Amino acid sequence: RNRLLQSAGLVIDDLHQLEDKVAAQTEFMLILDKMCRKNRPIVITMKSSPQLCHGLTSQLVSRLLGGLSLPANTPGPSARLEIIRDLAQINGLNLADDALELLVDRLIVTVPKLDHFFAQVKTSLRATEGENFSPHLDAAKLTQLFKKSDSDIDQLSKLIIKLVAAEFHLKPSELKSNSRKQTIVLARGVGIYLNRILLGTSFLKIGSYFGNRDHSTVMHA
Repeated sequence: RNRLLQSAGLVIDDLHQLEDKVAAQTEFMLILDKMCRKNRPIVITMKSSPQLCHGLTSQLVSRLLGGLSLPANTPGPSARLEIIRDLAQINGLNLADDALELLVDRLIVTVPKLDHFFAQVKTSLRATEGENFSPHLDAAKLTQLFKKSDSDIDQLSKLIIKLVAAEFHLKPSELKSNSRKQTIVLARGVGIYLNRILLGTSFLKIGSYFGNRDHSTVMHA
């Protein structure tokens, strides 16, 4: 505790992990109060805003809300471009322009997940070409590396539908129904969009996942 209190400031990641741990929250509040009295900066990250984090005491929530709260977004296209270039170089991979463009367009994720992606690329290359794999990657080779079977696509699509339905407090069957209820239409549109963007599934195939809808309906969604 003394070591923390003597520091120039604190950066604390994933504070939501203290949910339902009252003793730890009380200890943290003591440190927080003393650091504030010393005008020491404190930066905290959480998976959501404090008032939406269940399991935190009202006293801790009120303290957290006293600070500046900002959403942390994933890197934008320009930042992703530079990060992907750097990570490719660090991992000894040579990305062609079309491969770079594909990754910037598709990998709208955090830096750790980008890093994990390149670890997956190297693992896949070793599995297909051996330890002396070619470091040059174009869009075609990348697509081939991560191409999934029809059964994989079917399973992932079912998972997307299940998760989207849960997010909107609906049943998967409602997304596949003919209902025009606004909430269901919105959820269905989100499910269709994610199928297209994440899996690259054809409009015809997506239509079959959502109650055999016409491909033009899927395109509109």
